[in-house]
Amino acid sequence: MENTIRSLQQEIIEFAIASTADLEAFRLKYTVRKGLIAALFGQLKSVDPADKPRMGA
Repeated sequence: MENTIRSLQQEIIEFAIASTADLEAFRLKYTVRKGLIAALFGQLKSVDPADKPRMGA
């Protein structure tokens, strides 16, 4: 899970937004209800309770 978070964080940092179309693509991929960020929150349910503070939950 931690590797997934770091990988997604790096992907977001490297995402180039040069136009409104790029911004919309970013929004659709990451921030919508069924986007990648929301999927990570769904995975937090399976994280060991002792590890949750380290994961930000």
